[in-house]
Amino acid sequence: MKKIFLLTIVLMSVNWIFAQNNNPTLPLIKFQKLEHNFGNIKEDGGVAEYNFEFTNISKQPIKLSGVQASCGCTTPKWSKEPVGVNQKGIVTAAFDPNGRVGIIDKTVTVTIEGQSTPIILMIKGNVVAKVKGIKDYYPSENGSLRFSAYNFYFEKILHDGQAKQKMTIYNQSDKEIVMNVEETKKLLPPHIQFIAQKSSIPAKDSIKVEVIFDASKQKDWDYVFHTLQLFTNDAALDAQGKSSAVKNLYVNGKVVENFGNLTNETKLPMAKFDRVAHNFGNINQNPNNKTLFKLTNNGQANLIIRQSKASCGCTLGKVEKTTLAPSESTNFEVVFSTVGKPAGPQTQTLTVITNDPANPRTELRIEANVLVDDKKTTSDPTNSKPVLDKTQKGK
Repeated sequence: MKKIFLLTIVLMSVNWIFAQNNNPTLPLIKFQKLEHNFGNIKEDGGVAEYNFEFTNISKQPIKLSGVQASCGCTTPKWSKEPVGVNQKGIVTAAFDPNGRVGIIDKTVTVTIEGQSTPIILMIKGNVVAKVKGIKDYYPSENGSLRFSAYNFYFEKILHDGQAKQKMTIYNQSDKEIVMNVEETKKLLPPHIQFIAQKSSIPAKDSIKVEVIFDASKQKDWDYVFHTLQLFTNDAALDAQGKSSAVKNLYVNGKVVENFGNLTNETKLPMAKFDRVAHNFGNINQNPNNKTLFKLTNNGQANLIIRQSKASCGCTLGKVEKTTLAPSESTNFEVVFSTVGKPAGPQTQTLTVITNDPANPRTELRIEANVLVDDKKTTSDPTNSKPVLDKTQKGK
């Protein structure tokens, strides 16, 4: 009887331990604390870290299966190897305060193998703003001059209107810098104006300049890019040791259609392609790989194709008609040159801009796997014959 009784006790103990280790609702680890307050953190003081220490309170080794922070500003690190019974492990929460002034309240979610409920850790604090200097107000540097922005960026320019963007230029040198404003203006296209508060910048002082972009005087759509060459007498050298007298600034943005005030009664065009992607599969180097996309106007007003813009010079779009009446269709031919392309997968895009208010830009995607035969010369286009994709025959 005693043996049976002892055996029963042993079996009950084993079952209890087994049940404890396999019950997903029971906690397997215990943290010393679930929340940490950093207090005041300097914005420019570098990454703030805290180690959350935990103990394995289960009856077998455990492993953390994942640790996830609530935002990209917090980077977690944790014990990757199994933690033995009654042994300790850590989860480190590293918070980057740069650019995040004010109260912080972030979470780190810890998941454990064999435990269904994750554990939520919290970090709190207050990021105190750094004292800003010249480099903060003027982050872009070129020779003796610093600029409040890296470029004149226009988020949206209506196609029939103007947009203005200002910039402040700071002279960090001990000598006056003179700008040749008239020479700068000569090289600009007619739709871009450059206006300077004055032509000279005193030492340790700043001036304001402005760019006016008149979209009605140009024909480009969607993303636009221009270089503005600012001519100066700056004698300082740039980071590469070259003259920085001529400083390249950039004018870029997006020209969009002004659709005016649309109502439910307004008759609108509707652009519909039969497909928006094509894969040529395996092809040799050839300048004339062609495929056709069918564009139909499913709307109630004329559809106008404003422009097509390729992601590189190797891709060309040709359309039969640029204005489609309701229910009318046209073929949009895309020519993809693989001459000079390296062997392997290639992807290019062709963006088609129309006057469809609901879908003003459609991106056509071209893919191919380029095969290169080293025995053949592929740089001479006259040796190549046009290739029309087999799926397009008969169209």
